[in-house]
Amino acid sequence: MTRVTCALSLAFAALAPTYASAQNDSAYTCVRGAASTETIEVSTTLARDSLTTFRAIDSVLARLGYALDTTVTRPGRWVTRPRFTWPSVTNKEMWHGSEHPGVQVFVTAVGKGKSTRFTAAARILCVLGTPKGDAESGSVPSMLKMLSAVQVAGELDTFLKGKP
Repeated sequence: MTRVTCALSLAFAALAPTYASAQNDSAYTCVRGAASTETIEVSTTLARDSLTTFRAIDSVLARLGYALDTTVTRPGRWVTRPRFTWPSVTNKEMWHGSEHPGVQVFVTAVGKGKSTRFTAAARILCVLGTPKGDAESGSVPSMLKMLSAVQVAGELDTFLKGKP
């Protein structure tokens, strides 16, 4: 049985490096300013060895459309490039509208014998409404952070069980 826990992390410095290029990246501009670095994380211990889990994480992130930031990704730690597309499971949902605040995902995995401790975290890059409103539970940015982290964890679980 897999137990999954969720937590809001206000200072997730171990996983979420300051994404300096995000502020200077000509690919996008945060019209209302950069969002806070707060993340939402999902953690679990998987009954899989680290090598199997590491390979699965690579596959799952690619399958979900995330590109890795190779300047900070290293064994046991994955950092994605900013993404400005809604998760495919929300394409027809009306809760989010068309403007996207950008999302970045961080994954860590640490092997412990025949199991691996796995954490997926997500943060928003740009303020969508107001900083205070975006931080509220149920806001679009809050929902996107939660959905992004949970989707990575869920897809990894499905992938490791060998289901499509």
